[in-house]
Amino acid sequence: MYNKVRIFAFVNALGDVGTEWAVAAACCVNWGFPTIADTDITQILPTGICTYEHVVSPVSYDEICEIAGTAIELIVSALPAVVDAPDDLQSHIALGLGTDLGGYAIMIAKTNPKTNSVERGGTNGGHLGSFQLTDYLSHGRACALLNPYYTVLFANAIEDQCRIIGKIYQKHNYIDSSLNLDKLTGRELALEVAKGMIVLSKKIKFPTALKDTDVSKERIAVMVEQSENPQLGSKLKNMPVPMNVDKGDVRTFILPTLEAAYVGDLDAVPTA
Repeated sequence: MYNKVRIFAFVNALGDVGTEWAVAAACCVNWGFPTIADTDITQILPTGICTYEHVVSPVSYDEICEIAGTAIELIVSALPAVVDAPDDLQSHIALGLGTDLGGYAIMIAKTNPKTNSVERGGTNGGHLGSFQLTDYLSHGRACALLNPYYTVLFANAIEDQCRIIGKIYQKHNYIDSSLNLDKLTGRELALEVAKGMIVLSKKIKFPTALKDTDVSKERIAVMVEQSENPQLGSKLKNMPVPMNVDKGDVRTFILPTLEAAYVGDLDAVPTA
């Protein structure tokens, strides 16, 4: 059905790929669906059973940066157009493609060439906090609101990512063009990127502080309590700066970040 009506879809063959998964991936490739894997599997070339594409694994760190950067550029460029012209089909397509690529980016493990360690795909603090806000905000709006504050929190661990994102926001005039982002580091760089995110959110009339929504300040206590849930420990450990509940990291770092997000004060965010 997907192929018949040309629904855009993709296949994730993540984790250890056995014979059954490899065959399934090959069949999907034969139908023309992109297939993504994060482990070494036999290379499938466009001959014989595979008539459209091929599968090669794994994805390199540079490639995942390119995927994520392309996703962000598509979204940053398309969002204002979708808001201004809801019937603009091309902008909706760009937004959808950016969303799909973002989904790819958070699911793929990659080797960091600087540390030679394998970094798992995953989400960040804004995503974690969004689930306690669904009574007040959509998941997407909650993430958009919280992400600038978590960008500052993890400033020292995400310099490369901030430069990639910052140059995209700068290209679209959300960051002052006179700033040389290559000369900024750490918290100073993250603050400029976070400010650019907030400029875009204001342009499309998204809230930029929790106090500007129906969220009560008491909700922060719920968000902190849920962040300390042992079942979410893996998410905390997978953040750019791993968080440890037993060491009090949630209270030391996440609590003041959420308090800063409530009032809309980037300068009140600590740096982990």
